[in-house]
Amino acid sequence: MTKRDQYGQVHTQFEALLIEPLPTHVHMANLCAMLKKEFGFFWVGFYMHQHEQQLTIGPYQGELPCFFIPFGKGVCGNAALEGKTVIVPNVAQYPGYIACHPEPRSEIVVPAMWQGECAFVLDIDHIEANYFDMVDAEMLEMLCKKVLTYMMENHD
Repeated sequence: MTKRDQYGQVHTQFEALLIEPLPTHVHMANLCAMLKKEFGFFWVGFYMHQHEQQLTIGPYQGELPCFFIPFGKGVCGNAALEGKTVIVPNVAQYPGYIACHPEPRSEIVVPAMWQGECAFVLDIDHIEANYFDMVDAEMLEMLCKKVLTYMMENHD
């Protein structure tokens, strides 16, 4: 099965769950669990933009995270500030990388933008270097759009 096929399965399962009228954070937690199980990621989680220029930990699966990340700091903060997906092939070579754990070698961060502002980012770490590619970016961006749409439609 290809990576795209795996994401396709996650998309189908997630869309079925979105029918349930639950708080957005519950759907985010379910998505984290599905992605971690399907791909064996080291860490999968959301950081929410709740205060000024800072991200705060949201639903996640994995080891204890960093709790707060300022915009413009680390991979998550840069993705939030720039409003663009960031793929880091080797975290050891990323300037200003925030290491919450020594195991991850690669990372992808997908920001969800609403009216020019970052609503949240989806952060995923893998223990292999060079793991993430444009398939991951495309499919994760689609999932984040689904989460963002649900969030805005349900006002939570």
